[in-house]
Amino acid sequence: TPLPDYGGRVDVPLGNVSIHVVIPPANELPHTMAGRDFLLLFECLDVSSVIVLWALLLAEQKVLLQARQTHVLTMAAESLCALLFPFSWQHVYIPILPASLLDILQAPVPFLIGIDEEVLGMAEQGGLVPDDVVQVDLDASSIVCDPDVARAIRLPQKQYHKLYKALAPFCRASGRQSQDTEGGAEGGDGGSVRGSSGG
Repeated sequence: TPLPDYGGRVDVPLGNVSIHVVIPPANELPHTMAGRDFLLLFECLDVSSVIVLWALLLAEQKVLLQARQTHVLTMAAESLCALLFPFSWQHVYIPILPASLLDILQAPVPFLIGIDEEVLGMAEQGGLVPDDVVQVDLDASSIVCDPDVARAIRLPQKQYHKLYKALAPFCRASGRQSQDTEGGAEGGDGGSVRGSSGG
């Protein structure tokens, strides 16, 4: 069955059921589950962290999402991709990384990858998380990255504060950054992100 054009719909028979395939218009906002995807992401991170993470993805960094629950990883990753609209993430995208693919963390390309607690422990034990990977702990609401990456994030003050004000009512209350982060670096005139030199 051929796929429909943008804005079209087609029913694909699959055994005893019919699967509805819908291609949204090219200029339409990305689909979300009635906003629930965004709500979960905003409950995990404070507004500054959301904006900094958005900027890191726009800068095509290597981003590793960490959480104990796998559904949190999937919904957070989908929300982050939607926040890039009208751009789209064109690089490696794995919402839940299986242990068999741990080597991809060392790939020399940008990626957005989710990893649960068990697989993360395996990666850290094997030294498979390079220093240039941005680690986002969704449970602890913290972002840890290389100082050079942190210093590269520049957000114009006026636009930063406008975005901050728009997102603040929906995000968790701001708290202190993780005690494990070191070497704080300013994220331009507005936001900030902390860097850890690793070792």
